[in-house]
This record gives sequence, structure tokens and C-alpha cells, in this order.
Amino acid sequence: MFSVCIPIAPEDIDPGTYIMPLSERHEFVHPSPFSPCEASMPLRIAKLTMLPSMTPAPWKVVGVCLPFVLVQNVDKSYELLDTRRLTLAQVNEEFAHRCIKHMRNSQKASDRNED
Repeated sequence: MFSVCIPIAPEDIDPGTYIMPLSERHEFVHPSPFSPCEASMPLRIAKLTMLPSMTPAPWKVVGVCLPFVLVQNVDKSYELLDTRRLTLAQVNEEFAHRCIKHMRNSQKASDRNED
């Protein structure tokens, strides 16, 4: 079966929703105040949008207090996301459950192989 993830606005994120990152936003000062440059060069904020450095299993939203979102990872640990840095997408529940099931099974298999 084929499905499409849908970009979701931070204010539309509810507990119980499954989300994944679509992109990460980074900001930095350019040119760097720590690099040699002419004093006449103005400092400015450079913005960079990138694909996520890692694609995790879908996160289950546990709580929302914008701009922060508390999510549960596939290993049942928790993580706090900042929606100012991430563009998020909602994934359907069936896809999320399938991903989580397979990732937990592969983690169990790798744990057995390490013993």
C-alpha cells in the first residue's frame, strides 16, 4: 500500500499523532566573527535548510507546548523537539506502526547477535 506524508504546521500537532522530520533549519553568523575578515564586512545571519541528518522511525507525539513537542522514540525513550528548527510531516498510523514493529525487531536481532 502506498501513502504520502503530509507536512504539518506546529499548531496542528496533537498528542497521538505520528510525525517525522522533513527538513532541518540552521542559522549562523556570516562571515564568522572568529575568522579573519575585514572589519568593514557586515555580519549577517545565514540560513541553511537541509535534509535531516538522520531519518528516525516515526515519533509518537506525547505532548505539545509550542514551540516544543515531546515525542516517544521507537526504543520508548523520549525526546524534546523544537519546531523552530524542524519542518515536520505527519505519517499515517498504519505506516508508523509497521516501521516501529520492524525497527524494534531488527534492534532485538542485532542485540542477540552482539551477545
